[in-house]
Amino acid sequence: MKSRILAAAISLTATLGCGMNEPALGSPGYFERVLGVAVVLDGPEYRCTRESFPDISLVVAYQLPPDAVERLRSNASLLENRPLQLDYEQDHELVRWSREPPTGEAAYAIQAALTVIPYVQGGECTGPFSVDRVRSELSSVYGGDILYSVQYKRIRSSATFVIDSIDLRVLNLATGRFYLVVSDG
Repeated sequence: MKSRILAAAISLTATLGCGMNEPALGSPGYFERVLGVAVVLDGPEYRCTRESFPDISLVVAYQLPPDAVERLRSNASLLENRPLQLDYEQDHELVRWSREPPTGEAAYAIQAALTVIPYVQGGECTGPFSVDRVRSELSSVYGGDILYSVQYKRIRSSATFVIDSIDLRVLNLATGRFYLVVSDG
């Protein structure tokens, strides 16, 4: 699991940076780990969370400050080795920031993550969240000024390929928006 802001106390304990070295979602430490730039924000533009223990789904968007976006645009090396994985994520597959079309399992994981968008609308939402708006904003997760990173944990059984958890991050350098879509469980 990645750091997430969730309503349930059990989720807060497990995911809000209450682990040893895990920065809370949206904190400067979180953005340093994911983007290579420590960003200070007042909070997300919108966030929707839906939880049915032990499953958690989340869609969150942040508007990054112009100076952070300019640093990312002018210094591509900041994103080269990001996001950094936490110790417990070492068994997850990770595609670092890319503008290239995803292939194979990564493409499948991204499509699976995008199915979370309508599901979370029935959960707890803050900000101007709408399924149509998010689908429009994430209609392309790569190319030009749009980069993506996807991390997923797969479970293999004898007959099928199953993804247990997915974190899709999308960074639009033209608009300065950062999105996180999570499906865990």
